[in-house]
Amino acid sequence: MDYSLAQLASQDEVDRGRFVRFAFDTPGQTVESTIAILATLDIASEQYAGGDSVELSSADLDARYGSWPGEVPTLPAALGGAG
Repeated sequence: MDYSLAQLASQDEVDRGRFVRFAFDTPGQTVESTIAILATLDIASEQYAGGDSVELSSADLDARYGSWPGEVPTLPAALGGAG
């Protein structure tokens, strides 16, 4: 999730505004578990409109990844393919 958010923070096509809507879809992932993981990254979030995504503050993204747009992150070796 940290890598996905770093990618999001590096996108410069459209100014993201004060808040970002974020959905992280993996097997067994819930809104509650996404919120819990985000909290470990010091990113506060809330469920968005009762759906399966969350809303988080652009200020929290800036605090973690630098001013928008941030640097494009390098793919962690653990996420790379075997060839």
